[in-house]
Amino acid sequence: MALADLLKDSRLTPPTRDDDLRRLTADFVRRRVRRLVELNPADADPARPGDITSAATRALADIIAGELSKVQAASAEILRRVAADPAHLPLDPATVRKRGTKRPPLPLKSALANRRRLVRCIVYQAAAADITLADPGGLDRLHRLCDRRLHIVERMLYDVGRVAGRAWGRGQIEAHRGGPWLDGYERLFEYPRVPRSVFLSACRPDQFGRCTTPMQAWGAPSGDLYLEAAIQSNPGTRASWTRQEYELDYAPAGGLDAVAAIQKLFQPSPDYLARNLMYCDHTIHALHLEALVFAMTKRGRGTAWLADEAAAQGPRWLRIHVPLNSDRAERFLGSDKEPLFFEHATVRQADLQVGDHLIVYNHPAYAKATVGGVWKLENAVVVQTSPALLMQGHGSPLRTQGGMWDEMISLFTAELDQRRADVEGLARVLSFGSGTLTVDTAKFLMPGIHVDIVSDDPGEAVLAADRQITAVTGRVIRYSGASASAPTRHRLRRARTKKFDADYEAIDGLSFLLVRRVAAAASQYDAASQKADWFLAWKGDAADEAIRKDAARAAFVKAQHLIDYTQERDGGTTRTIGWFPLWRPSRKGGGPLRRDGKIVRIEPVKVEQRQVAGWTWFFDPDPARRDLVPVVRPREL
Repeated sequence: MALADLLKDSRLTPPTRDDDLRRLTADFVRRRVRRLVELNPADADPARPGDITSAATRALADIIAGELSKVQAASAEILRRVAADPAHLPLDPATVRKRGTKRPPLPLKSALANRRRLVRCIVYQAAAADITLADPGGLDRLHRLCDRRLHIVERMLYDVGRVAGRAWGRGQIEAHRGGPWLDGYERLFEYPRVPRSVFLSACRPDQFGRCTTPMQAWGAPSGDLYLEAAIQSNPGTRASWTRQEYELDYAPAGGLDAVAAIQKLFQPSPDYLARNLMYCDHTIHALHLEALVFAMTKRGRGTAWLADEAAAQGPRWLRIHVPLNSDRAERFLGSDKEPLFFEHATVRQADLQVGDHLIVYNHPAYAKATVGGVWKLENAVVVQTSPALLMQGHGSPLRTQGGMWDEMISLFTAELDQRRADVEGLARVLSFGSGTLTVDTAKFLMPGIHVDIVSDDPGEAVLAADRQITAVTGRVIRYSGASASAPTRHRLRRARTKKFDADYEAIDGLSFLLVRRVAAAASQYDAASQKADWFLAWKGDAADEAIRKDAARAAFVKAQHLIDYTQERDGGTTRTIGWFPLWRPSRKGGGPLRRDGKIVRIEPVKVEQRQVAGWTWFFDPDPARRDLVPVVRPREL
């Protein structure tokens, strides 16, 4: 109870009714204790992890009480500087509404009140990690750090969050296929994808799924809910940011110096096509760069500092890419191989700071379940730590930790529902026409996917195999190949094929694979429940192979994530294959689980929060390490 005793020290409790300040001060004390224990591990209580010894309590209280007065003075000074600074983002309600945010999405009365909270959090948290920032000689460094953290957080809150709804419709898009695509907002960043339901008719895809002129930059992947394009910066900067696969490289020949090339990314437009079309990692990397330029420019640094650095470091040093947890050993501004201006650290969740850039990961099987896996992870920024941790992603609402986990799980659940429909049937046939079918639902149907028409019973006798859907109009489906009809009940299922040398029955969705692991004759399930023999499957990568080879780790992953691994012969080569179940034996009541030796009750697999590590793909086997979070932070030396 030594830490609890320390928190009762009256010198460490501000004499105020300001609940925010009281919480912030208590948080500073806890953070500062952890930092001081890092510097002097002898103060840690070995019998109570995370606590301090009774002997250390008084000494630490004396140290922190002396530091706290400095931090309070530093906070007041930084608040004064920020309040007097017109260079910060405009927070008037009219401007904020144009970006799609009607009010601060936090329990405060105004955006300015939220700014005050953010500044105080930034100061107290930065000083807890490095108390020299609160010294009179450290205030300029602290101010620069505050400018950068505050700028990126307010950009996330007011310019990058999710909008409530867009004003576009099919008619408007059809009339302006090449733009403008007006949606009722003036925004900076969007994802390079648009809803298929609104844009497909304007796309007019060719036989390869590419949209036709003037939408030739867009594609309509088979089975996807979105039309997709490559990443690109806005038209005014496009010549200065050249695309190389998944990155945008600064090009001095494009006509803009390095500082201007970054600043001009932040020009809002009412036209979706005139905005920066980037994914979450690119967007937050761009925000990092802009916050750095903002802090330097307002201090009279001009443009030469970045132009000279970019020229000295060579091509691709200044780029918009994946700054956090990239598996590429490359050095560029913002990466973990480049310490200039940015810090990469792994911190305890309790030591996250406002403005930290982190990644929230979905379940490790999610990317294998999807057509593209666009929600396999979310780059996000910490926009609040008190009174609760809140994170903001690109185009996402504000989320608590639990809310972010739930959002990820809901996206995985939707994909699993699609994969289960692929196995058990996409729709029931209500009537047959010439090359057409009328079905009971088109929820899981879209042009491009291949289907079988089978009898609507466990035997699934095939009436017509491997028909490609060419059009979906309401609940009327048009398909390729010879027309089929029958007087009995039928349904549509995904077309079947064979996989691996063992000739497992499979559904190859090109970007996902479903495999029946056990033939019907050997199944442990009765005939009505044998869909439970179908699993999501994938060819393992190096991480999967490492888990398979470690028996203890593999057992842990199977118990925690429901993933198991086998080795299968595939084209004469032995490969590691990952498996995730779509159904499992029912864990609920309602009758016997088995009858005549066969399992007769099954249920869909539902992913729960406890099965998602969040801060990494897979849980660390050591529970003491599961709250470690890799982050990117501004660095002020």
